[in-house]
Amino acid sequence: MDITYHMVPKSYFDSLDPAADYLPREFGRDGFIHCTDGEYIVSVIAFNIFRHLDDELLILFIDKEMVIPTVRYDDPDKLFPHIYGPLNRNAIRKTSQMIRDRKGDWIFPIHEAPR
Repeated sequence: MDITYHMVPKSYFDSLDPAADYLPREFGRDGFIHCTDGEYIVSVIAFNIFRHLDDELLILFIDKEMVIPTVRYDDPDKLFPHIYGPLNRNAIRKTSQMIRDRKGDWIFPIHEAPR
């Protein structure tokens, strides 16, 4: 299993049809789904992008080996793959809620590896 991570507000994710492919709101603007392979980077991105989010924040554990659309790295450090197309739901191996520390900053949840 080759896992990458994607963050999404929980209320948005829950509002989507669970039988349909997943597309974030940003897909129409960007043309791809933003992901990261670095667990340590998830918290940095969450802090910078979702700092003032009042909603809960989900992290999707995506198995790149199961993704049907094109997965491409557009950065030289190979930390940020982009998924170019709607994400087939069976590639989402697990969802977990991000948690906040005492200061209110998002931190990566302690988790078990998806099965």
